Amino acid sequence: MTRFETLAALARERILLLDGAMGTMVQTFGLRESDYRGTRFAGHHEKLFGCNDALCLTKPDVIRSIHRQYLEAGADIVETCSFNANAVALADYGLAEYAYEISRAAAGIACECAGECAARTGKPRFVAGVLGPATKSASLPSNAGDPASRAIYWDELYAAYYDNARGLLDGGADVLLIETIFDTLNAKAAIAACMDALEKSPQPPAANETVLPIMLSATVSDKSGRLLCGQSVGAFCVSVAHARPFSVGLNCSLGAAALEPLVRNAAETAGCLISAHPNAGLPNESGSYDQSPREMAAQIKPYIDNGLVNIVGGCCGSTPAHIAALSALVRDARPRPLPARQPALKLAGLEVWAQANGPKTPLAIIGEGGNAPGSRKFLEALKNGDIKECLRRMRENVKAGVEMLDICADDGLLDSKDELRRLILAAGTEPAIARIPFVIDSSDWDTLEAGLKRVTGKPLVNSITLKEGESQFLQRARLARRYGAAIIVMLFDEQGQADTFERKIAIARRSFQLLQSIHFPPEDTVFDLNVLAVATGIPAHDRYAADFIRAIRPILDLHPCLNISAGVSNLSYSFRGNTPLRRVMHAVFLKLCHAEGMNLAIAAPDALTCYDNFPAGLRQTVENALLAREENAAEIFLSLGLKELEEIKAGGKITGVLSAAKPQRPRSKPEDAAAALAALLVEGDDDGIEDAVAETLKTKSPLEIVEGPLMAGMREVGERFDRGELFLPQVLRSARVMQRAVAALDGRWTADGAPAARSAPHKIVLATVKGDVHDIGKNITGIVLGCAGFEIIDLGVMTPCEKIIETARSEQAGLIGLSGLVTPSLAEMITVARALESGGFSTPLLIGGAAASLVHTALKIAPEYSAPVVYVRDASRAGGVARELLSPNLRPAFLERLHAEYAEVAERHRQREERRRTLTLEEARANKVKLNWD
Repeated sequence: MTRFETLAALARERILLLDGAMGTMVQTFGLRESDYRGTRFAGHHEKLFGCNDALCLTKPDVIRSIHRQYLEAGADIVETCSFNANAVALADYGLAEYAYEISRAAAGIACECAGECAARTGKPRFVAGVLGPATKSASLPSNAGDPASRAIYWDELYAAYYDNARGLLDGGADVLLIETIFDTLNAKAAIAACMDALEKSPQPPAANETVLPIMLSATVSDKSGRLLCGQSVGAFCVSVAHARPFSVGLNCSLGAAALEPLVRNAAETAGCLISAHPNAGLPNESGSYDQSPREMAAQIKPYIDNGLVNIVGGCCGSTPAHIAALSALVRDARPRPLPARQPALKLAGLEVWAQANGPKTPLAIIGEGGNAPGSRKFLEALKNGDIKECLRRMRENVKAGVEMLDICADDGLLDSKDELRRLILAAGTEPAIARIPFVIDSSDWDTLEAGLKRVTGKPLVNSITLKEGESQFLQRARLARRYGAAIIVMLFDEQGQADTFERKIAIARRSFQLLQSIHFPPEDTVFDLNVLAVATGIPAHDRYAADFIRAIRPILDLHPCLNISAGVSNLSYSFRGNTPLRRVMHAVFLKLCHAEGMNLAIAAPDALTCYDNFPAGLRQTVENALLAREENAAEIFLSLGLKELEEIKAGGKITGVLSAAKPQRPRSKPEDAAAALAALLVEGDDDGIEDAVAETLKTKSPLEIVEGPLMAGMREVGERFDRGELFLPQVLRSARVMQRAVAALDGRWTADGAPAARSAPHKIVLATVKGDVHDIGKNITGIVLGCAGFEIIDLGVMTPCEKIIETARSEQAGLIGLSGLVTPSLAEMITVARALESGGFSTPLLIGGAAASLVHTALKIAPEYSAPVVYVRDASRAGGVARELLSPNLRPAFLERLHAEYAEVAERHRQREERRRTLTLEEARANKVKLNWD
């Protein structure tokens, strides 16, 4: 039995214990820059302080000591010190070329310690090779003006993760742990890299078609319980299921108490083991973690009592003492039993879409709103480069009630590959669109593959065929699964399309057998039986619909989890221009197909009409024609149907089936133009924004609009974000609406105290401080501020104090923003504040990032700088804070509120500290118990 097989067997018997935080333990050693450099990097050109991964080469004894402490505390699995050991993250330290070497060394050290402990105790110990999230996002835009822009793409992430995984495996890791996942697209690139590294490893851990030695753990960023990319936990689980992971879980995040319902959500969705290693509570105002081992164990106990987990451990702030407390907790606990597998088609956008098979399953509509060949107006917008209009049409499709959205850029005059990538990336930033799964559509495989590298969720590929032979068919099926997609198989072979019942059955059976040979999941397989035009005047075509309908059940009989789809518009191709006729044909065809078991249909929702809206006689006539019940059924349909259809059209009785089934709630009208403008901003709706601005200008000046409804709208966005009612992509959408509203005011500014001329916007310098390489939050804040009309000067990560000072002075910055995620960043922020003070600056300072807090800002940073120092809780607040600070009209009231808030914070802190004040030794002795033994 291999080590991984032993690990899997133990997981069936008991709850496994993961170790705790590496960074927390490294901090206890009080290391300096020279320790990180060692002799190996003594002359290195970049600062290395904080690069814990480098310690695997320069201070391996420190890492050994930490592993041994966790093993002594009872950990079954220790995590390698390789959280940033990929080329993308190490590039911030100038160490990208050492990624493989560091990863291998990290695994080697952990394996050495695990082996020693196992030999001494007789209890097997295991090593999880850690792959961290990287420091850039493939899902979130990097440029406020271009929703399709990204700081990094799949290929770069894949290459970085491949070297990372290869090093960990060569160093002896038993399982690969992709953790702290904030962006599912990043994770999918890491999964592909791990799968390839496992396949090519000389001695890979044992694996099979059911499970791979891969663990996955995501982190949520706010009260909405979503990943930073906007996905729900359930959607994340569906999107990574193709990895066949050993476990899926959550780490870091909100602390054990707040994480419990999300762990439950993962346990209800995932069909594998469930892990949880939360923080030791939330950081205090100093960035430290106060939760005791006993408190943390008490909060994790419900996970165990309720049968939610198979693996537990600790993340930020947890120590060997925390792990020892968990060890006692899980000693006699039973693990969560693996749920019985219930395979069914599951896809994901930001939300999960799932459908069980069976005749009573509702028919799911795949909208054509993003399909260039299927929509002349969409194609026209695409050719004109009007991405806004393309997105508008997609949104309208989603509002109409479609369950999936077909996206296709195929056209002879377009660079279809580039256009498809751009469409997917832009649509991915629109929450109203991205919440549903995408169907990636092209007749060219290279274009499909390019699109798959841009999809955050689990999409459906449309399509693969046998046209180019079995070898190509199988290769593309494997690749589709590697990218985490389900597939539509079009019934074509080397001889052409399946145009008869017999050919449909034969090609479907052959395709299914080939997919079974590579263990492709039947539930992720959709057969499109080829909808061909009927009633064309060619007698051979009259049976096309009948053969399609007749073939559905025999193909579904190949496996109970298979799915059937149809592109219905082809059916009535001969009657282009006669909308009423086409609608009744589609309605009857879908009714007949659904009765046989078809569960998916590609259609334009506004072209669908409720079956019951047509007279029974007309429906019967169409049904006779589609099923070819009589020799002249098509002629009867044409002669009798057109007259009745015209009567229906004249009477206005035709209504869209989707709008009838899912009526849209009318939007309430705000009382005045300013309120309407604010409402558009809150809803992230840019349709008619220029008109709303123009209407508001009738009663308000440009300055009053910015400082009134626009800022009120952004404040409401921030409040909703705080309450978990909005998630990040929606905030970015609102920010872009703000950008359009401000742009609509260009040329209308006056000298009535308005901000600087629009041609010269205020400059804001943003930087992640020295010692910190995390910049996701800073980048998002930059996007929001850019949308609000400011010029952003982004200094990146690991920014020395001197560079911040120099840039702020040379650029005459209106604001300076500092960001930090790790605790040492807080001390560096104080250093920057002191330097600004000594340099005679009066520029307001914004403080943000996961490590920052209102209390720390008020008590530790603000006293060091006489200019305003403002804590910005999240990116949604940044635009409003910046405008109030830079507005002569609003600044006084803002600062008055700020000073009052800081005073209140200081008083609460003083009272709390007074209650917690530790007595001196002399005071304690004076307070000793006096006993009277008489």
